Amino acid sequence: MEQKEEFKRLKEIFSKITNLRGTRRLLSWDQETYMPKAGHKNRAMQISLLSRLIHELLTSDNTGQLIYSLCEKVNIKNDEDDLSVCIREWKREYDRATKVPKSLVEELSYKSVISHNAWVEARRNRDFSIFFPHLSRLIELSIEKAKCLGYKDHPYDALLDEFEPEITTKEIDELFKELVPETKRLLKRILNKQEQHITINLDGHFSIKKQRQLATIMANVIGFDFEGGRIDTVVHPFSTKIGPGDCRITTRWNDNDFTEAIFGILHEAGHGIYSQNLPKDHYGTPLGESVSLGIHESQSRLWENLVGRSREFWTYFLPITKGMFPVELKNITLDDFLRLINKVKPSFIRVEADEVTYNLHIYLRFEIEKELIAGNLLPQDIPDAWNSLFQRLFGLKVLDDSLGCLQDVHWSGASFGYFPTYTLGNIFSAMIFQKAQEEISDLKKSMEIGDFSELFLWLKERIYTQGKRYNSTKLIEIVTGKRPQSKYLLDYLKKKYEDLY
Repeated sequence: MEQKEEFKRLKEIFSKITNLRGTRRLLSWDQETYMPKAGHKNRAMQISLLSRLIHELLTSDNTGQLIYSLCEKVNIKNDEDDLSVCIREWKREYDRATKVPKSLVEELSYKSVISHNAWVEARRNRDFSIFFPHLSRLIELSIEKAKCLGYKDHPYDALLDEFEPEITTKEIDELFKELVPETKRLLKRILNKQEQHITINLDGHFSIKKQRQLATIMANVIGFDFEGGRIDTVVHPFSTKIGPGDCRITTRWNDNDFTEAIFGILHEAGHGIYSQNLPKDHYGTPLGESVSLGIHESQSRLWENLVGRSREFWTYFLPITKGMFPVELKNITLDDFLRLINKVKPSFIRVEADEVTYNLHIYLRFEIEKELIAGNLLPQDIPDAWNSLFQRLFGLKVLDDSLGCLQDVHWSGASFGYFPTYTLGNIFSAMIFQKAQEEISDLKKSMEIGDFSELFLWLKERIYTQGKRYNSTKLIEIVTGKRPQSKYLLDYLKKKYEDLY
């Protein structure tokens, strides 16, 4: 069979897989937003069925034969050739999938949906015992999955590789080795400086309707396309791409503090902008997919923090915001507001954490996950391990499990290996934004007048349009000229808080 015909047939198979995954994501989005509570068991069966169909297509003998036949005809190490990139990434996906038995894929998928409902109930009741039997089984299945996939140094590598290809547990350890102690030192200095300034607090009722209007304006201005997207309300904010022209972002609203939803939307819109601007012509192939979760997170954190919490952003948006909430924000100055939204305070909830302490939350989860997957920590001991490490890192005593080990949705979906990508995203975002400022003249002046188009186009050219051509480490090197290092995030944070105080 000719190379062109083989590629055509393989592309048709992966087009089907991509559309099935989009359908699965749509069912998951509905589960989080509008599905009646009583529908979760049937939804688990639906999603499990789709997962089985995807796995069968991906691991079929026909798929494998086409991939390996093409591997003999193209150089899969050639990053510049589109065909080579597609075959390389399809081979990687096929090799991983064929190592995991179909029965394990089905059970993980089914248990993840059932466990989500148990997690919601456990969090609502602040009772780890409700979630424990589900979590225990998900950990067992994840350990089994790691064994099937194989690893060189640490079983956690096998799971981390799913979310951040070719980055190892050892490399994450090295990043945290510098980041954690330096963060704690920086935190101490900032808290001392904050004591010398009076930080205002928000006071009043902030209409949810007006919050939604403001969030929509902001998301649209930075580049989120509402012709192909929408905003919905959930317990735990997320973004998902159903397919070309259909990207959903979500947030939660607080009528006492509008900034919670605003920064949630800026974050998810950052994910959405990346998803919306992946090459549509390559949809169904690796060139139409995002690089990794770390690169995806770099975009959400860049728009949420490096742009969204900057002086330039609020020079433009604070007058608009005060126009919507004239009574509630009447006496707030720009400096007051910047110190409010950038206030550093050790807290319990990761998604509400400030930029400085955020990575300590990720380090905690990374350490616990490593020990769980290695078999050194038993599931029943998670609350004690969490609370003990949390107190050492933050100096706070966890009052109940809803503020501790039950706060994140990830474990209910067996997403072990996901959390480190948040810190990678923070590191990547600082490096990317620094380079953008070097290459875009008067970027800050443009932001002050609400013009984010040059930054959007710069990111589109260097990040969005690349698909999976490079892994995250190589992409960062190509864009910034530097290998990922914690130093650049620390430098950004130090300068930011020196300017603030």
